[in-house]
Amino acid sequence: MSIPLAEIEKGTRSEERFFEAASMRLHNTPPWLIGITRADIELDLRGIDAVAYVLYSNEPWAERIPIQIKSSWGGATHHKTAHPELAKAGIVYIVMFDDMDEYDIRRVLYSELSKRRARNIRFEKFLAKFVSSRLLPRAEKRRQNHYASEMKDLRFSQEASAVSGSPPLSPEMETGAEMSRSRLLRWLFPSRNDPDWKPWSWMIPSYW
Repeated sequence: MSIPLAEIEKGTRSEERFFEAASMRLHNTPPWLIGITRADIELDLRGIDAVAYVLYSNEPWAERIPIQIKSSWGGATHHKTAHPELAKAGIVYIVMFDDMDEYDIRRVLYSELSKRRARNIRFEKFLAKFVSSRLLPRAEKRRQNHYASEMKDLRFSQEASAVSGSPPLSPEMETGAEMSRSRLLRWLFPSRNDPDWKPWSWMIPSYW
């Protein structure tokens, strides 16, 4: 079933409004909130729009809290029906009403994250299993096209570097010539299950 173009555009605007508001660090931003990033392709294809990196208690690592952004309660309800595993896990749903300003968006976001932090709800084990779940054929096709495009861009960058003599991009780097904010956050604040976790990572200040 196809989605009307108007609904797609409304959903896109809601996401842009959310990320614009959530990316700001103001005086009322909780100190335990490290940052908000867009979900990577594996999470996005499985129904997650964003990821919050949150410190729990005095732990030096950051935990990921998945977020889904919707433009109406009806959309949120439909998503919960289509993705019962996400609803059961307790991910954050942010409903973006038209009259919400940036302050309202941040207030709702901080409140929802704080509730899960206070209840010590963790998502790392769930997410590790979730990203290995089988995709629907249409989503799998999108996934294959995404990685094919990344590899094509990476090969182009390596060929250009060989001609210019500049160092080629590492596979660990994003194709846009810089590490993505999501990957950088995960490097600075890896999960406690990450074998590459560095005990000094908490000492690196956050700029988000």
